Amino acid sequence: MWKSPDNSRLPSREEIHQTHQALAALDNELAPLHSTLARNAQREQDCEQRIALLQNELRSIREDKNKVSERISALESEKDRRRAWIAVHRRLPREILAEIFIWHVKIDNRAPLVVSAVCKLWRSTALSTPRLWAYPRITDQSLPLPLLKLWLERASNAPIHLHLEVQDVTNDLLELYSNVYCLKFRPWPTHLHNKTFSKLHKLMLEHEDASLEHLRRDVFSSMPNLKQLHLHWFRLSRRPVLEWAWDLPPLDELHFAGRTWAWVDAVELVAPSLKKLALDIGDVPTPVPSNVTIRRLHLPKLEYFAYGPQSQTLLVNDSARIPIVARILDAPNLKTFEDHTVMPLEFSLPVSENWNFLLLENYIGRTSRELGYVKQLFPHIRRMAFLVDPESGVLDVTALIDEARNGMLTSLEAIEMFQSATLLRDPLVQQSLKEYREVRGRDLYVIFHPGRHDTPYQQCFFGFPCCSSYRPDPVKPQGLAHHVMGINGTFANISQPSK
Repeated sequence: MWKSPDNSRLPSREEIHQTHQALAALDNELAPLHSTLARNAQREQDCEQRIALLQNELRSIREDKNKVSERISALESEKDRRRAWIAVHRRLPREILAEIFIWHVKIDNRAPLVVSAVCKLWRSTALSTPRLWAYPRITDQSLPLPLLKLWLERASNAPIHLHLEVQDVTNDLLELYSNVYCLKFRPWPTHLHNKTFSKLHKLMLEHEDASLEHLRRDVFSSMPNLKQLHLHWFRLSRRPVLEWAWDLPPLDELHFAGRTWAWVDAVELVAPSLKKLALDIGDVPTPVPSNVTIRRLHLPKLEYFAYGPQSQTLLVNDSARIPIVARILDAPNLKTFEDHTVMPLEFSLPVSENWNFLLLENYIGRTSRELGYVKQLFPHIRRMAFLVDPESGVLDVTALIDEARNGMLTSLEAIEMFQSATLLRDPLVQQSLKEYREVRGRDLYVIFHPGRHDTPYQQCFFGFPCCSSYRPDPVKPQGLAHHVMGINGTFANISQPSK
């Protein structure tokens, strides 16, 4: 567009004409832009309308989804109700349901109260199952006596297994449970005498750093049917043992834990009848004191023997004590040995100074590192259980299988390995098992327990029920394999390998 440099001068006609032509040209160029702008504005309105429609559709879909979800939830609830009515546990006979409840007691002693609060059927089943109420554990001495009486009434005639963990056990409480079958004290009371426990079958007394000075000589004379005695302490003089041990009835099982050589006197007095023996003498000093005579103890009926330290003494070295204990014990019919001994791997005892169990069939050991030691001592072994060493486990187990194939352990039939997740699919182990099958014409019975916390001791000290925790029998470890060890770790349920 033309612009005059002089603001006071008027444009000429030609200049005006040129300006009109320029404006007309601009109008011609602006028309398409106006048209494009109008089309875009229309499209914007169309998009807004479509968005509004889609939002309405989405809102409707959400409403429909919520309605469908509500219908699904209602159907799920209906399905669960229908399934509950046809569930297996509702069709189980009461006897089987009661056995399941009793098994729950092994995990939690509050099981009777838990299952009784589920439903009417479970409550009636629990109340009609006396054995479910036969395992009371009292840890609070303020519990009212009527409540304990009610618990006892529900147990009816079932054998009572009572676990007391209170400082002061009252006479009323002892009188209330005078017909108890199994009794555990921690700590034990000072007034057990003058009490009659005519039905007592198993007694466990536990108290660290205690003595038996307060137990009178006749304390066991009121327990004529006592068969199992567990004594857990760490300091004990010989005199009280000699005093009360004379009154012990014939025992089937004795578990002695104490830092003393006085166990020799106690074992000697019950040796003819003893079937199970567990010893934990910790780091008791050697040599044996002069007031204890080392003599050979003949145990003709002993079938199960456990030896080794509790957790408080795991760092001891048993190399000085094993020759003495092995020389004392004469168990010609021993079948199962539960080994808790602690010795440095680089240290070994001569076979003549070590355990001499000629008829041993079952060995429950510590780790796979000791398998060579077991092979030398018990070449006739039939079944073994042990922890798999995380570093040398594969080589240890393959060497064991090779020995069972054509070496010293030709009687070996079954091995049970704990914490063995690394061995489940190991090619070396599988190859050794294949070669064993080819040479022997049958499979070696192998059980894997891959759980990190599984142990061959069944989570119960020395493998005996009710030791470290009060349960009717040890809880089996949870793993991928079948758990076939019996209550006493004797592989009671292992099926015979195929011939």
